[in-house]
Amino acid sequence: MKEKSKIPIPPKFSLVSNCHFILLIPGVDSFLVKSVARPPYIRPKETWNREKPDWQLLDEHLAHKKLIVVLHNAIAPSTEQQVQELVNQIGDIPEVEIRFLDPVGKSIGSRVFYGVKIERVDYDLLTYDNPNSSSEIKLTLSYNNDKLL
Repeated sequence: MKEKSKIPIPPKFSLVSNCHFILLIPGVDSFLVKSVARPPYIRPKETWNREKPDWQLLDEHLAHKKLIVVLHNAIAPSTEQQVQELVNQIGDIPEVEIRFLDPVGKSIGSRVFYGVKIERVDYDLLTYDNPNSSSEIKLTLSYNNDKLL
């Protein structure tokens, strides 16, 4: 006779998949997004270590407020044109949202980032070494605050 498990498992238990998301950046088509590195949580230091210069401490403290977004570099619609228009816009991007989806595409939650700035845009190396590889554009975005919805 089998013993019943003492740990109850919820009837609708399912895991969040790393490939079920949509990133919404105003002015950039969502299907161009290849990957997003979400920021880690870093507990703020209560006391500053005086062995390091202040700029280095500030840099470490703010390092967790960054998103790394990798885009497919498409010919049409032009990813480079969309990124350039985003870089040229005046002011912050009001908000960027990651929507988490279930396996059938229904939204199960989101994380919204406010006051987003483009810190850096990196383009792939153009080379004849591997004619089958596709080009990518990497965006480093910083933000003021975020909210999990």
